[in-house]
Amino acid sequence: MSEMCVRTEWPCHSTAEVEYLASGLDSHVYRVGSLVVKHYRVGEKDNLERELTPEHLEVYFELTKLVHEFSMKNQLKLHLFASRLDIPIVVNQMLTIHKCDCCGTYEGLAPYIPGRRVDDAKDLFDRIELRTSLTDFNSHLEQIFGYKGITVAPVNLKIPENGFPLIATDLCADIRGLRKVI
Repeated sequence: MSEMCVRTEWPCHSTAEVEYLASGLDSHVYRVGSLVVKHYRVGEKDNLERELTPEHLEVYFELTKLVHEFSMKNQLKLHLFASRLDIPIVVNQMLTIHKCDCCGTYEGLAPYIPGRRVDDAKDLFDRIELRTSLTDFNSHLEQIFGYKGITVAPVNLKIPENGFPLIATDLCADIRGLRKVI
């Protein structure tokens, strides 16, 4: 495996002082100080009987790394068609995904991003326009990087305390569905 599974000293979701934040299709998310710990449910199957594997996590880690670096060098924008606004977006970096020495599960770590979720900012965004614009944004990322299954969702977009750019905290609603097409 790549650098994804290089083990260093990171907090374990089961022993550190953690704050539960959310759950998705493939992980439970906790805050540990200035970090987010994503506890991946490797080995579990979804309703289509697809199992989450370490190989899925490696693909996700590598893609997130690429898109993060790209978003820091090139300005990605969410184009709101009806509002005629272009909102800059950067992608939060993944620091590591590793098999935890303490509990034996796979965990990913990323910087914690304080601020409001776009999903909760009903006063700032029209729901229909936002979802339509994100569908277009996701397709744009899929074309640039040659993957299918990129799904930045409103729940995974943060409005930082200092304003814009928006920060995408997750690139895939379901890591099992992420695949290279080029």
